[in-house]
Amino acid sequence: MTEELAELLQGARDTNAELGLTGMLLYAEGSFFQVLEGQADVVDALYDKIERDKRHDQVTLVIREPIPKPCLRFHTHSSPSSMSVAIDDFGAGYSGLNMLADFQPGQIKIDMNLVRGIERHGPRQAIVRAVV
Repeated sequence: MTEELAELLQGARDTNAELGLTGMLLYAEGSFFQVLEGQADVVDALYDKIERDKRHDQVTLVIREPIPKPCLRFHTHSSPSSMSVAIDDFGAGYSGLNMLADFQPGQIKIDMNLVRGIERHGPRQAIVRAVV
């Protein structure tokens, strides 16, 4: 993890703790994905601040809904070696070889379309053998 990303992660943790929020911040290929949970007005205010921040572009709200209780109160991880990463639907869309090389996950789930009929398709067999 680069020093700049480590500082950004620590800043997010500090802000979340001050505001009584929990969440998750993921980084991949130059993009961030963030999940926030807590009091609606506090989450909304932080989202508005993030959206106005000139360092960010293409800020997109994926889902906003009430939850009965916080789901993301878990131990924080600051280095890739302290967590296990899995890639779902490997071979479909963005879950390709570059992602495999960059993340080096502990597990991959190969896309069904890649393995369907594999017994009759030599190139598919070779791809799966090479990956696993």
